[in-house]
Amino acid sequence: MKAFLQRVLVLGAALFPARLVLFLGLFAWHLQVTVDSRCVFFAQNDLFLWNYRFFRDFLLTAGGLAGWLGELVLQACHFGWPGALALTAVVWLVLIATKGFMKTVSPSGTGAMWTAPAIVLVAVHSRYDYPFSITIGAALAMAAALGYVRAADRWGGWRVLWFAALCALVYYAAGAAFYVFAFCTLIYEFYRPGSRWAKLGLIAGATAARFAVERVLDSFEPGSFYLHIPAAAAFAEERSLNAVVVAVYASFPLGALLLADRAAQRRRKKSGDPPPSTVADAPRELTKSGGRLRWMAGTVLLIVAAIVAGRIAARPNIRTVLTLHECADGERWDEVLRLGTRVPADLYSAYVVHDVNLALYHTDRMTTDMFSYRQFGSPFVLEWKPGPCTLSMLDLDALTMRKLGDLHLRLGRMNDAEYYAHESYVRHPSAKCLRLLAKTAMAKHEVEQARLFLSVLRDDLVYGSWAADWLTRLQRAPSLTGDTEIDRIRSLRLAEEDIYQTATFIPNTIIAGRDVSTPDQIASLLRQNPQNRMAFEYLMAVYLVNTDVAAAAALLPKAADFSYPGTPPVYEEAAMVSARANRSKLDTADGKVAVNGCVISEQILDRIHRFDEAKASGHLDREEISRLAGELGLAYFQFYYGRRGD
Repeated sequence: MKAFLQRVLVLGAALFPARLVLFLGLFAWHLQVTVDSRCVFFAQNDLFLWNYRFFRDFLLTAGGLAGWLGELVLQACHFGWPGALALTAVVWLVLIATKGFMKTVSPSGTGAMWTAPAIVLVAVHSRYDYPFSITIGAALAMAAALGYVRAADRWGGWRVLWFAALCALVYYAAGAAFYVFAFCTLIYEFYRPGSRWAKLGLIAGATAARFAVERVLDSFEPGSFYLHIPAAAAFAEERSLNAVVVAVYASFPLGALLLADRAAQRRRKKSGDPPPSTVADAPRELTKSGGRLRWMAGTVLLIVAAIVAGRIAARPNIRTVLTLHECADGERWDEVLRLGTRVPADLYSAYVVHDVNLALYHTDRMTTDMFSYRQFGSPFVLEWKPGPCTLSMLDLDALTMRKLGDLHLRLGRMNDAEYYAHESYVRHPSAKCLRLLAKTAMAKHEVEQARLFLSVLRDDLVYGSWAADWLTRLQRAPSLTGDTEIDRIRSLRLAEEDIYQTATFIPNTIIAGRDVSTPDQIASLLRQNPQNRMAFEYLMAVYLVNTDVAAAAALLPKAADFSYPGTPPVYEEAAMVSARANRSKLDTADGKVAVNGCVISEQILDRIHRFDEAKASGHLDREEISRLAGELGLAYFQFYYGRRGD
């Protein structure tokens, strides 16, 4: 038993050296606290199904296995810490294999060479668009390289075949990471004594293996694939590489090259060294103490370098934006509003405006706090007009369509929601689109269609339980009558289709096109369903953001149809701005000021009176007038004068 425990301790020390464990702890903390793996999931999330048909696509492409494993780890990132721990385990495999490989290249010591890839991995995993398949590919490549160098001497003359077989396996499983394996092992072989022809044979074997695998995989017809059809272009794997991926892959052979060259120089100098007996031995205690100091210094340098690399590569402002979008998808509205105040101006895109306004509506604050947040362009995203300050890492076309589909479903325009969800799915298949399509089909009483979407979504690792729950509900009550969410959507639906009033059809010889006005769609919805509060507030928001105060004042009487405790202050301000802009005479019947039949509160009138007094006291420019309105609590006055300068 004692011997067994001793072997376990030795194995544990070999697999989990203290310096590596410290680095991995820092790496996991950086992923979760600084980067936030949930944001990585939002930025990269594709459709991932836990079934063989989906998995088979990855078996028929070079690098497919690494790609599938990368997608699997990405699903864990949706849950936070599980994703960070899974990715840390992958990095452990990369580094322990790299350390073992370099120890074989230079038995006298690896020095700091294995830490170079570690620092690079910290930096690249601070990016939200970095594919996990790259790190997994590197792990497979370095594990294969370690296996090769450990067993190379046992194969003798068959070494070329053994090497070619491993090259084929690595290229099939890890794609372009094959070059990491090939270069690292060739560096090892070229610095060893041996036949020059044998070394050239290794190069030929690697080349032949790579093209043989590609030839076999290219023989599969497109009809063999379920969802992912690979590119048919030659050298597709190599063409997909970018500077970040090249930096990751290059760090391994460069480290191996430097280490192998240093080891070769030591061997050449060894013959000129004096015999060991002539060298005075240092005291054992001093040697032991010096070794500890060197280990501690090296560990501190590694940790400091990792922290610096992580801090330089981190993008906290981008994390704020991605977290806001992720919270909006999860309907955590209070968190969306909190983050909305922290998004910097250069990242405050139309998508941030869209999510913030949706959160304001669902927290009953749209009529009071809308202009406490930045507003521009439109209160929601517009088709084909993403606007400035967007994140290039996101598929903006698909994101726009999905957000419009979600907005239309909440408004009650189910056909439009279905259209936008389908368009988004075609551009970027995702579980969120399937979820939206399933909800739309259930609201439209399309039971079989809903079951189809839910049956597919049931194999998703994130939304699978949600889909299974709804399938059970459909089995019990196909009409879903009595479900609060579905009944609410159905109660808001259009009485009759209005596509010809809200869209302009564009002649096209290839495919029919249409130009849709979302504000017109909302106005039509409100005409057909005057009790649709969301349609009313969003239509008012459109008028207010566009500074169309006359239209806002004309719509203001409809506020009486809803359960507001009084006319919302923002609407009162807009009514007063309209009266001033049009030089309309105010209604002062019964001693109260009213615009278009809506009474203006004394509080708003007092603020406007103080605003007029301050404005008249001096010549103020547009920015000063806008700032003055903000200081007096006139949020819409501040927005209006800041935009128009009237």
